Amino acid sequence: MLTRRAMSDPENPGDGSRGAGAAWGSWPAVVARVKSLGSRVIGFGPTSEGDLLLIFKTAGAAGIAWAVGGQLTGSPNPVLAPLAAVLVVQATVYQTLQSGLRRVVGVVLGVLLALVLGRSFGLNAWSLTFVLLLALLVGRMFRLGGQTSQVAVSALLVLAIGDAATGYAQERVYETLLGALVGVLVNALIAPPVHVHAARDSLAAMARKLARLLVDIGEQLSGEGVVFAPARTKELLWTARDFHHEIAEIREQLDRASESLRYNPRRSVFVSPARKPAPAALLSRAKAAAEAVDHIVDQTSGIARALADVGEGRAGAEWDTATAARVGELVTSIGNGVATWARTLVADDPDAPERPGEDPPRQQLIRAIEEARAQLASLSQELAAHRRDADGPTTMSWLAVGSVLADLSRILAEIDPAGGAHRTAVSATPAARLHLLWPTFRPLRRKLRAARGRLRRRG
Repeated sequence: MLTRRAMSDPENPGDGSRGAGAAWGSWPAVVARVKSLGSRVIGFGPTSEGDLLLIFKTAGAAGIAWAVGGQLTGSPNPVLAPLAAVLVVQATVYQTLQSGLRRVVGVVLGVLLALVLGRSFGLNAWSLTFVLLLALLVGRMFRLGGQTSQVAVSALLVLAIGDAATGYAQERVYETLLGALVGVLVNALIAPPVHVHAARDSLAAMARKLARLLVDIGEQLSGEGVVFAPARTKELLWTARDFHHEIAEIREQLDRASESLRYNPRRSVFVSPARKPAPAALLSRAKAAAEAVDHIVDQTSGIARALADVGEGRAGAEWDTATAARVGELVTSIGNGVATWARTLVADDPDAPERPGEDPPRQQLIRAIEEARAQLASLSQELAAHRRDADGPTTMSWLAVGSVLADLSRILAEIDPAGGAHRTAVSATPAARLHLLWPTFRPLRRKLRAARGRLRRRG
């Protein structure tokens, strides 16, 4: 649908066409339009660049495996090499390496079973059933995961084709090993995926949502003629509790980000014209931020629950307007502090100003926390004095007020970059170093030692 601005103006004919031509002539505009077309036709969205890159790398690995396989094996159609490359390339380097090892082991086991048992039993329905059953059991015993069926597939193909094609068993092993190796190298050396930034951005987005919810609560309390309507307080409580589902999703993203750094050359190297923090350091910050966000969700839920109790009459009478307004101002101030903390989370260097003339994000956060704590202390003193001077029954629910103030104090402790429990979330991170961390295979060595110990105990 065209807007008025995009249509040609009758007083200035040709303006619309010139604007369109300028837009198409701009390279960023062309890229944006191609991405938009791809999102509509292929199904890729704004966060699918990693998936699209993985598709290109998979296709490239298949082509390289075909070319290399033809040169090394002399076969005119080394189809098993690109097949292995396509099946091996996964979302992370660790998954690719794991898939490649399991596939090679599965093929080797299947070929050995077929060569040993096929000559003894021949090829018929009963022997085929027995060999495949044994192959599936062997794959399960070796814990090959998704590649368990590869043992049976390899055994089946060798039994069926081995007699007709001389050397098929050897070719299957060689080409599978070659394709798996090419897939691992392509995924590890060509823009190896790092999912740390996606997890960190999700955390910051959730922190901004929490900040908006706190500001909303504060504005509701600060409004004139505040009424704790049960429907409204329940809505706030449900909104706060829904964040627990998002926390679970973010933890899955953090697990994926942690896995993406295993055996990844970019664990401590970030290829960029500018100096960037090491991905491993960013992951440490993101994990600390996840713990803080999880706690802030609990504390925000506690605030909403206290308001719901007041609205439903379970915590005494409603608050008077003046007290509700003061508490609302404090909640709004702390909500703005959480928003500042969210901006600090995505800053590569929290001690560097984002724009000339501005304070660094960490300094802005410290100032916001100091102001909020001063408000909290002043309000606490006023409420305590009011409580001592009050004669007879009061219209305030002091228990609910104290609960809200305690949760607000805890939120300030969560985002405090100086003395808070999760100050690592906004700490300075070292710049990336130009060196590679070679895999030590310590988990594999531990498993081998444990297996050797079990065998000795059985013997």
